[in-house]
Amino acid sequence: MKTYTFISILILFFFITTQAQWVPVNSGTTERLNGVAVINQNEAIAVGKDGMILKSTDQGISWIQAFAGVDDDFNSIVFVDANIGYIAAEESILKSTDGGETWTTVAGGFNGELNELSFAGEMVGFVAGELGYIGLTTNGGSTWTDLNTNSFHLFEGLFAVTDQKVIACSESGSVLITENQGNTWTETILSAGQELSDVFFTDEINGFVTGDNGMIYKTTDGGNSWNAIQTGTTESLDALHFYSSTQGVAVGHDGAIVYTEDGGNTWLAHSPVTSLRLEDIDFLDGSLGIAVGRDGALLRYEGGITGIFQSRKPGLKIYPVPADQFVHIEVEFTGNYEIQITDLLGKVVKKEALNNSDLIRFEIEDLNEGLYFARIFQNNEPLNTAKFYIK
Repeated sequence: MKTYTFISILILFFFITTQAQWVPVNSGTTERLNGVAVINQNEAIAVGKDGMILKSTDQGISWIQAFAGVDDDFNSIVFVDANIGYIAAEESILKSTDGGETWTTVAGGFNGELNELSFAGEMVGFVAGELGYIGLTTNGGSTWTDLNTNSFHLFEGLFAVTDQKVIACSESGSVLITENQGNTWTETILSAGQELSDVFFTDEINGFVTGDNGMIYKTTDGGNSWNAIQTGTTESLDALHFYSSTQGVAVGHDGAIVYTEDGGNTWLAHSPVTSLRLEDIDFLDGSLGIAVGRDGALLRYEGGITGIFQSRKPGLKIYPVPADQFVHIEVEFTGNYEIQITDLLGKVVKKEALNNSDLIRFEIEDLNEGLYFARIFQNNEPLNTAKFYIK
């Protein structure tokens, strides 16, 4: 473990701020970047204009360009585990089964541009775009069914809370919610005539939507009612992500960055580290985040959201993947720490306190199929996170 002198700790305490934690990274392109996915502790992929794909294997420090052979704009990217990912292009959907090394078009001919993807596990996913379009797959992207939303809105944000409950937000200021996998939808107008750009739920009842003029809308009853919250910036916010039930970050125009540590009740603004518009953000946990935007803008975040110094994160290995009756979790770390296994909604389903143990076996026969996270904590601070799938 890396150690520091007392003087070094004092320097970090007094001079490392939350603003300093966001660092501009040379993306190697001036093309617009529309989406980003942090896959694991080391790998992340960003996508953008004219089929641009950027991949990092060193925690977002350096990026390599790749192309999938499709010239359409790539608007959204999501990974359901370390291997399986999807890209929403203008009028097609691409899929990778090897961690983003190669991509194959699995669906095309959509009526209008696709803007956002969201999956609830490996098989069930949703896509949203222009002209009120929302589509559903129940077989891992092989086929897609058009859902009747009775809407002609341009949907910009989409979030699958479960395989039944999905929320979409539109540039017209409305939110659509289904509780039955898209058979019926309920529409709520949050800000008529003002754009809503992104949606994120931390569980089935607590959710957030970003809007114009620095507004974020919060619900605590599953979307039945919403409260408008001013975030400390007047810039429009385009994307947000919560990496715990209380901690989240939103980004937007002119490099705006705002964050919350109390479940979205209050928000604080960072001093921007870029003047470029930021289009998307993704976090693995509170230790690693990536934001992307216009003109190749790419920001990297490492460290606790409050800027408190954290030790170097330990290695984390999980096997077998996908897991079935049991899973082994191996860490390169000594000392007192806790391993938690959480589901897609952040609920802790398994946990174990350890001391100087580098390998533990969890019995998982009682857990449902789906995507899970293994998280390591020390003194309630996150040290490392990895995704794995239970079949």
